[in-house]
This record gives sequence, structure tokens and C-alpha cells, in this order.
Amino acid sequence: MTEPCSYCGGRGKLPSAESISILAERELRRVARNEKKEREALLITCHPDVAEILIGPDGETVDRIEREIQRAVYVRADPEQHVEKFDIVPGTNRRSDKKYGHYRGAQVVECRIMRSWCSRSPPL
Repeated sequence: MTEPCSYCGGRGKLPSAESISILAERELRRVARNEKKEREALLITCHPDVAEILIGPDGETVDRIEREIQRAVYVRADPEQHVEKFDIVPGTNRRSDKKYGHYRGAQVVECRIMRSWCSRSPPL
């Protein structure tokens, strides 16, 4: 549930990225319940370790969340974001696609893949 604090050199404890991702998922559900239906998309900005867990392997976790809350969910990783903090902004699919959806279905994208070593596995 916690891990050594990377901000203070391990003297303190922080909630794990997995714990924060559970809180973020709960908050996505709460926001979806309380928002008008016109707000069909939710953008969550969070630390990369939390984003990785929210997206899940092959996007399975975010797909499940989208089906359950019946809204599109855009996950943006921000390395400057504190691991305990996340922001959720409701919007529309059209606006979110225009601002954040720069890719089309079946589009080939080149990217650099790095192995994550957050709390689940040791560094290489």
C-alpha cells in the first residue's frame, strides 16, 4: 500500500501508485455519476506510474472503466505531477479528441518503449 518516498530520499512513506490508481478510478466513477450526460469524456492527468496502472496491459483497465462509466476516458501522464495528485476534467469527446486525440484508429505510430520499474518490479 505504501512505498519509500522518492521525494525525501526514502525517509517517509507515500501511497503506492497502485493505491493512487484505485483512488483515481473511484473519483472517475464519482465524477461520471455527478456530471451531465453531455460531458461524455473525462480527462485524467496523473503521474506516469499511476497512468500506467490506470491504462493497464494493452489498455484493458481503461477500456473496462470506460464501459462501466459509459464515458470516454483520456489518461495523460505528467512526470511533473506528484504521485499522490491527479486532476479530472469533464468534457466532450469532440473537444477532447481535438485537443488530445491526435491519433486515428489503426494509425501506425512510432514510439520509444521503456520498461517500467515502478513498484511492481526492480530496476534492470
